[in-house]
Amino acid sequence: MNAPDEFGPYASWTEPTTGFRVDYSLPVFHDIDFVVNEGFRRIPHGGIENGGLLCGESGPVGMRIDAFLPIECSHAFGPGFLLSDEDIHKLRSQIDNPGAGQRVVGWFISHSRSHLTMTEQEAILAATLFPAPPITVLLKPEKFKETHFALFIGTSERDGTGRSFALPLVSRKTPSAAPTLKPIGQTRVIQEAPPAPPIHDAAVQHVEPAPLPQAEEPAVVAPPLPPPAQPRSLIVEERTRPNGALWLMAGAAAAFACLAAYGLYISAVPIEVPLNITAHGNSLVVSWPAEIGRAATEAKIRVNNSVARELAPDEKASGTASVDSASDSVEIELILRRWGRESHSIERYLRTAKTSARSVSPPQASAPAAPGP
Repeated sequence: MNAPDEFGPYASWTEPTTGFRVDYSLPVFHDIDFVVNEGFRRIPHGGIENGGLLCGESGPVGMRIDAFLPIECSHAFGPGFLLSDEDIHKLRSQIDNPGAGQRVVGWFISHSRSHLTMTEQEAILAATLFPAPPITVLLKPEKFKETHFALFIGTSERDGTGRSFALPLVSRKTPSAAPTLKPIGQTRVIQEAPPAPPIHDAAVQHVEPAPLPQAEEPAVVAPPLPPPAQPRSLIVEERTRPNGALWLMAGAAAAFACLAAYGLYISAVPIEVPLNITAHGNSLVVSWPAEIGRAATEAKIRVNNSVARELAPDEKASGTASVDSASDSVEIELILRRWGRESHSIERYLRTAKTSARSVSPPQASAPAAPGP
């Protein structure tokens, strides 16, 4: 169980449409941010996604989050947070037995390889596993940027792009009691400890310090001034004045050096392009952020180390391409070139006999028993 020794300051978030309020412990959410970024840094090109259970209390007008538990994921389908049947079975047992004094109210999932949008599998599991209304927190870690959070109450809203926020920085030294649940506005409020009361003591009196004695400063005798310099002739002044053409050449050389250094930098830094692969029969649909593909001057795709083919203009503009392959293990490589920079984004897609690597079917209801004779 990951929970701080003291609850610490809380922040509040309110669902825009229903007014449902969520109070969450900032130290707990900062710990969640740390766990998600540890997975993000484990491997390049998106890291390893992870998730966890959120524990606290829930009421008719809101809920409070005080702790979290990590969810065990075997990553049978790759580095994304895609739960297998065995993972879901263990998750049900973990929700039923979270620990003494703990109650599961929802879960969090990192989306380091995709956008802040709840997938179909996540919506089905949230509605099936957690008590109503289920809360889902999506996290999007990025290099050299703050992690963005998106909260969802229920499964009707799935796009968190317009509702994302970053955590405020707080100190853990100031304890704060757990807040009571009551309706508030949509503004996020940080609850802090009240200031210490002033000290009133009649025995303590303010006494002005006595002035320190001033020492007599010795007299300072100024040295004699040097004789004034003789003015140089106008002819010498004109010969020693810097030439404007030299300054212009020096500035042009400095600008050229800066442009050359910038060109070397952008050519050395690769473009990270996340790939998403879904199966449609014997075909695989590969997608990536369309704005990155449109900005590239040349775009190709390669399947299992074959000859790379040029992407069609409509594929490049939409950020999707179809690949025909019935193999159980397919390696897909996207090659983008832009301003002398070249990026190779590689993903391996594994087919399974029971479950697709990119979707999980909802649980089927058991068939009714046949009537007796």
